[in-house]
Amino acid sequence: MVNDHPARSVALLVGFVLIASLCTARPAAAQATADSVWNRLAATFVRHLSTGHFDSAGAMISPAVPAGALDTTRLGQIWAQLIASAGALTSLTPATVDRQDSLHIVDQAAKFERQDMTIRVVLMPDSTVGGLWFRPPAPPDWTPAAYVTPAAFDEIDLHVGVEPWILPGTLSLPRGDSLLPAVVLVHGSGPHDRDASIGPNKPFRDLAWGLASTGIAVLRYDKRTNAYAGRVPDSLTIEGEVITDALAALAALRSHPRIDTTRIFLAGHSLGAMMAPAIARRDSALAGLILLAAPARPIVDVMHDQMDYIASLPETDDVTRAGLNAMIDSLYMLHFRRLPPTQIVMGAPASYYYDLAEYNPVEALAAVPVPVMLLHGGRDYQVSSVELSEWRNALQYRANAVIREYPSLNHLFIAGTGMPTPVEYGKAGHVSDEVIREVAAWIGTLPVTR
Repeated sequence: MVNDHPARSVALLVGFVLIASLCTARPAAAQATADSVWNRLAATFVRHLSTGHFDSAGAMISPAVPAGALDTTRLGQIWAQLIASAGALTSLTPATVDRQDSLHIVDQAAKFERQDMTIRVVLMPDSTVGGLWFRPPAPPDWTPAAYVTPAAFDEIDLHVGVEPWILPGTLSLPRGDSLLPAVVLVHGSGPHDRDASIGPNKPFRDLAWGLASTGIAVLRYDKRTNAYAGRVPDSLTIEGEVITDALAALAALRSHPRIDTTRIFLAGHSLGAMMAPAIARRDSALAGLILLAAPARPIVDVMHDQMDYIASLPETDDVTRAGLNAMIDSLYMLHFRRLPPTQIVMGAPASYYYDLAEYNPVEALAAVPVPVMLLHGGRDYQVSSVELSEWRNALQYRANAVIREYPSLNHLFIAGTGMPTPVEYGKAGHVSDEVIREVAAWIGTLPVTR
């Protein structure tokens, strides 16, 4: 699923790469006056965003910023995603001004209804805006779930892929000498780290440590768009974003002497689950697929439903709703291929979505004979019950397919109550122990093929 982090609670940097350099010392009074000027410019830009005046904010953007990266439409999308999670901006306080070459980097302490954040505005010498960055406070220290037995496994560095895209990874390896069943975890959309971190939550670490505690090895790795954020080309497709590196991870896992190569499984989450059948068609030696929160329909349709749902929430204000409606309009244009391939929509060029639209996960899975376990959270508004119904219809006559639905779990397979909203991704939790137990049991009951 594209937009796995609604109103992303991780740093969002748009613009161009900043080159750090030392600045020439200036008299304190002159520097304070200059800092005040840059702070006022940055505050004006942010206030335009917070009041829904995206045309005014767009007029402040530097012509040096790539087309579409921070235009009026994109600014509306960015701000709508942000406040859908954090709530409305309630206060903005000048903080620091840093100088890097001729650029002025203004950090402002921002308070939103549901979250504090630092808003970084990069200002050019001509007072235009060259970059925008939202940085939430550092999450609290992460502690493992009760189902984890740390003494049962070791964490081993295991790199994935080849130059120029070598990715750092971690193999959670149960202790002992026996050959082990193993799982490769494949991320959803967005520049994820190996733990699929979002706010205080680390669902991939939960899965890895939980399964390793039961005797199953698990490999997780940093996504290419995370490890090489500054090098990923604008022409990136789903092949380079997901498939190539997942195949490399499977190869890396098979090279470890403790792994039973006849019992290697692929577990994908969201977009990773959607692409798992495509990966399996390229790797015929897989023992099975585990699909967590898998979209079944075209990704643009799924994204449309996400935006529509958030816009319908009682707590969504008019400014947020207007931004979401602008995103929905862009998705409509994408659906009918009415946007130029280079136009940026929710952080990716239209060409990315056009490429992905050629792929049908239901048809792809039908061509893959391996056992399948499909898991769905009943409180998942991002990959909703509409997707589950599609999969039930597709898999109803497949003898080696198992479907599990968990009524209280959200998109991260973390338990919650009430109407699901983006806000709960900022609350600490763990992947449900029921998910860990049932996945481990399913892997353990499958016959070994030699």
